[in-house]
Amino acid sequence: MAWKDAKLYAKEWLSAKNLPADLTGQTFDLVEMGTSLECQGAFRVMVLRAAARELRHRGAKLKM
Repeated sequence: MAWKDAKLYAKEWLSAKNLPADLTGQTFDLVEMGTSLECQGAFRVMVLRAAARELRHRGAKLKM
């Protein structure tokens, strides 16, 4: 799978969680959130990295 696919998957995954656009000051644990991902292996890592970038872009802090 390509990085483009991982970004799209992460965007859809986060969208399904109904998170607001502005996440300033909120902290998320990607390890815990990642338990709901259905993908495996290297693609899973790529999706989690893409999700982390998206969450940071929205102002969130990450706990890893």
